[in-house]
Amino acid sequence: MDYRYSVAIPGNPAKALENTRDVFVRNGFRLTETNEHGFQVTGPGMRSTSQDSLRGVSRATITLSSKELTIEADLGGARGMQRFVLFFPPTLILGLMAFFAITHTGSFQTIAFSSLLQLAVWLPISLIWAPFIRKSTVKAIEVMMDNAAMISKG
Repeated sequence: MDYRYSVAIPGNPAKALENTRDVFVRNGFRLTETNEHGFQVTGPGMRSTSQDSLRGVSRATITLSSKELTIEADLGGARGMQRFVLFFPPTLILGLMAFFAITHTGSFQTIAFSSLLQLAVWLPISLIWAPFIRKSTVKAIEVMMDNAAMISKG
């Protein structure tokens, strides 16, 4: 697993576990195993950065031991979206450059300059944006777990 996070449960541990399970189910996760001490889920995948960041989790195991709730998560959805953000824009630009060069819809110098200019814009954007996808998934996990701890009090 890529990520592990634990939180102390000051109140009712069963209530915290139930809240965490509900959050995953509401976000389209499939329960693959469940018992009184925890559960496992499989994620629906992350298809867009506008989706809930929790969908960056591809698999997770949530366990409850005495007064501590722990998650071990594989961030495969976030990894896949990071790869997409890093490789799609340059691949698209280079593909369009090749297409326009083959179809001769402009001079090669103009096509190359335009493509390189677009690459110069998109590469830094992709390199800056990609790490934030994982960070937002980690933040979503931590907020969910911390909220479960607070809800367990009431």
